[in-house]
Amino acid sequence: MMTQVQTEFWQAPAICPVMGGFMAESVSIQYDFYIIIAICGIIITMVLSIPFMKVSYAPVIRHHHENVGVDLEESSEHLSLTAGRMGKWAYLWINLK
Repeated sequence: MMTQVQTEFWQAPAICPVMGGFMAESVSIQYDFYIIIAICGIIITMVLSIPFMKVSYAPVIRHHHENVGVDLEESSEHLSLTAGRMGKWAYLWINLK
């Protein structure tokens, strides 16, 4: 994983100016900015979606279940915490805890 990240850091300064120059010569300079805006939008969307991703790494899930103790989905005392009986933001807040 770290090797891939380091590879991107030394390849990007070599490849990106060549690609940008080719686009500026063949199409127009304004399309360079459009592509940069699109790439930044994708990156910002990915970064902002990180808190909403579910954990799928088994040791983290196992540790969480050991610390919580009671499974809220199996207990009958939390049936009132359904999406139909409360607002969607309250339901999301409770499920993210």
